[in-house]
Amino acid sequence: MEMTEEERLIFEQEVREKIAAEELEKKANQPEVATEEELKKAYTPKNIVSSLTSNANLFKYLSLH
Repeated sequence: MEMTEEERLIFEQEVREKIAAEELEKKANQPEVATEEELKKAYTPKNIVSSLTSNANLFKYLSLH
């Protein structure tokens, strides 16, 4: 049974959508893991102090209002 051009295009689109959905599901089920280099860059003493200071300032602001 031959498919018309329109049927073939619809079928190909459905297949592409199914593959894309499966890939998204695979990505969603995989935990995101940072590399050692990314962790070293993210957790420098300067960044940690900056984050703590920011959190302290936010807490101070929220407690005053």
